[in-house]
Order: sequence, then structure tokens, then C-alpha cells
Amino acid sequence: MLAILTALGGLLGSFLPEVIKYFKTRQDNAHELKIMEMQIESSKVLGAQKLAEVNVQADVASEQAVYTFANPKEGWVAGLNATVRPVVTYLLLGGYLYSKWPHVWWTETDVALFAGVIAFWFGSRTVKHFLNGSTKMSSILPNWQDAAKKERK
Repeated sequence: MLAILTALGGLLGSFLPEVIKYFKTRQDNAHELKIMEMQIESSKVLGAQKLAEVNVQADVASEQAVYTFANPKEGWVAGLNATVRPVVTYLLLGGYLYSKWPHVWWTETDVALFAGVIAFWFGSRTVKHFLNGSTKMSSILPNWQDAAKKERK
């Protein structure tokens, strides 16, 4: 009987490393499958981000093309284009003055209107010069919002 038990123990003992190897391989495969699924998910997210980036770049290129086309830099069209805002301002102010002609007095609204027009035409150039040609306030005062928050506290 001892011989039979020893033979069975030896037989089962030889299978034990294979059983352990099977479970370890199964666990490794499950782990690799999870890693692959995570990589696929990451690739999907990365692909969506790249697609969004390409779409934004295409939108920017489209807008630049439109503005380049709509803002010629030379020729008679560029000269005509540069006169649109001043001519519209002259016409509006001329019409306003014509409508005010019978009433010679200036009200507070009239002063505010003309101050706004003068500030627009001459003030914007000063601000642009102060900001070194940039239209962004952050280019000259990078931490202006932080300073304002500190003052409030």
C-alpha cells in the first residue's frame, strides 16, 4: 500500500509544477490582456485628442486664409479697405451734427459720444504702443489678475 501511495504522490508531484505553471500563465495572460485593453483605450483617447488638434489647426488655417484674403496688404483695394472705418465715422458724426444743428447746446450725452469716438481713434493707438504692438494685456502685465486678487484680500 505504501508503494501505491508513494507512486501516486510521485505522479501528483510531477503534475504540481505544471498546474502551478498553468495558473501563473493564466494570471500573466489576464494581466497582459488588461494592459492591452488600457493601451487601446489610451490610443483611442490620444487619437481623439490628435483629431481635435488637427481640427483646431484646420480652423486656424481657415481663419488665417479668410483674414489674409479680406485684408489685402497692397493695391487700391488695401487703400479703400483702410478708409472704411474713418468714412463711416465721418458720416455718422456728420449726420449726428446735422441732426443737432437746430439745437446748438451740447448735452452730457453729446460730450460722452464725442469723447468715446476720440478715445477710440486715438486711445487705441496709445494702448497698442504701450503694449508693444500686442493686443493682450498679459503680454505687458503677466500677473495683473494675480495682483488684483491680492489687493482684494
